[in-house]
Amino acid sequence: MTSLREIRLGAGPFTVPSSAVLALGITRDGAMTDVELTAGSRTAAQVAAEIEAVGVTGITASADSDGRLVLTASAPVAGTPSCVAVGTDGGTSTNAAFGWSSGGEHQVRAAIEAPGWRGVI
Repeated sequence: MTSLREIRLGAGPFTVPSSAVLALGITRDGAMTDVELTAGSRTAAQVAAEIEAVGVTGITASADSDGRLVLTASAPVAGTPSCVAVGTDGGTSTNAAFGWSSGGEHQVRAAIEAPGWRGVI
């Protein structure tokens, strides 16, 4: 079991538009890191490599065995919910290429506490 939160997208390849920029962060309303993406037909592994090359603080990007892009909160703050956030795409249609709203998306998972009410430690 993990306290990390992930966003898993449908399997690629993804058609990335020209001038594509993903805005990624670990809080919904906090600072975002812009990741410029290569346009064209891109696999999840290629997109993940571009995100990893930028080094978005607190987020790990990878591709799973089904060819999906996975964004994981890799450094949640102790005792707080973990979050993966995708910011607005500024009208570039970048988010739509991955099935996200142009206004952004986020996933939050509460921290796991021990001892839990189910005895989970």
